[in-house]
Amino acid sequence: RSEYKKFMEGKDSTMNQEYIDSMNAIGFEWSLRQVQDWDVTFKDLEQYKLKHGNCRVPCKFAENPKLGNWVKTQRSEYKKFMEGK
Repeated sequence: RSEYKKFMEGKDSTMNQEYIDSMNAIGFEWSLRQVQDWDVTFKDLEQYKLKHGNCRVPCKFAENPKLGNWVKTQRSEYKKFMEGK
């Protein structure tokens, strides 16, 4: 992961595009923290839906500010995905 980060920043690295493509092809997760955080926050969203009956979390949700921002980011990332970006 550290070599990947160096490569992506344009620094000297043992990583190259062929290695990256090979790792991506088998579903390698470059950032475990991001995946773990996503799972935890998704569970928070499930709890929000149970309590409120929807997934329309306000951006400035006082009970869990991180959740509101996360939902906003998911919508933004989905839009980019659908546009092929």
